[in-house]
Amino acid sequence: MLGKNTAPIQSSSIDPDHLFECIAQNDDYKALEQLFKLYYKQLCVYALKYIRKPELCEEAVSDVFTRIWSNRKTILISCSIKSYLYISVRNQCIDLIRKRGMDTHIPLEELHYEAADASYAANAGLETQELAEVIETGIDKLSPQCKIIFKLSREEGMKYKDIANKLDISIKTVETQMGRALKSLRAHVNGKLPFHL
Repeated sequence: MLGKNTAPIQSSSIDPDHLFECIAQNDDYKALEQLFKLYYKQLCVYALKYIRKPELCEEAVSDVFTRIWSNRKTILISCSIKSYLYISVRNQCIDLIRKRGMDTHIPLEELHYEAADASYAANAGLETQELAEVIETGIDKLSPQCKIIFKLSREEGMKYKDIANKLDISIKTVETQMGRALKSLRAHVNGKLPFHL
């Protein structure tokens, strides 16, 4: 059983990708425990961005590691294990939100777009700053109202209802403009890739 209360190890002292190789090729459970100690706490903090209940964040992260062990012989990873873990935790959070009908401060459609962001970064080998620049250029191409609404939602974390009140427009208008923004940005991101998200 993976222990949740174990102290994290220093990331500089070990190669995470080598740990995964040991897990996949040698059935090395100790390597899984080391990988767990290395990333568990930071992944739980990351999950809090989507799920505001710490116990569910722990469940989501633990499920990801359990699935890695269960599928260690068949799992295929085309990016770093770190990127894979973050993408997997994000997707697991989305699944929990959907299955349990949970309320989240980020609309589900936007969560799926952020998941695409993560996949884009991993597959294209981009660093966070590079990805941010690509997204920012896409935002700059949005219409004035669309850009304002998108930034209020994504950068200031405002709910659709609050955005509607602030701009004196209907919630339906906010939803429509956000849909257009996400569609435009997805097309912009796809234009930078040799494949489509």
